[in-house]
Amino acid sequence: MSVTEILKELPKLSAKDRATVWKNLGEITEAVVPASFGQVMRDFEEDLTSEELKLVEARLEAYQKGQIKAVDGEVALRKLRTALRAMRS
Repeated sequence: MSVTEILKELPKLSAKDRATVWKNLGEITEAVVPASFGQVMRDFEEDLTSEELKLVEARLEAYQKGQIKAVDGEVALRKLRTALRAMRS
């Protein structure tokens, strides 16, 4: 069944069946996203020194505590690369 066909059929389901689909979709998403994100992080960590990894972890903790704001991924990557180059110089 294609995505278009699935979307066409969803409105025909009862509220209970749609809730079941929503619940199952959430479970599938939770199972897939962390695993792929974890692999990305493992690949990223392999290229970092322990000092660089501590810097990333410290910034993540500061973000989670609301001490710093998040920026666009591309901007953050440019800033991180610049900081890492400066540390290696």
